[in-house]
Amino acid sequence: MHENFDMILNRDKNLSKISQMSSDLKDNSKKFKRDAKKMRLSMWLQKYATFIAIGAVLLFILYIKFYLF
Repeated sequence: MHENFDMILNRDKNLSKISQMSSDLKDNSKKFKRDAKKMRLSMWLQKYATFIAIGAVLLFILYIKFYLF
């Protein structure tokens, strides 16, 4: 009978550990998803930043040429 109580207590401890581990995994997966989105945006900006800058300069030059003169 004493063994049964020990088994129940150990089971409860194990379930608590598993619950904590699943909670940590959920938190870490949310952080990973958020960081992956930031990284994707950063890489996209790094890849296309020069094209965006050149386009903005060209649009500014066209604006000056056609609307101000």
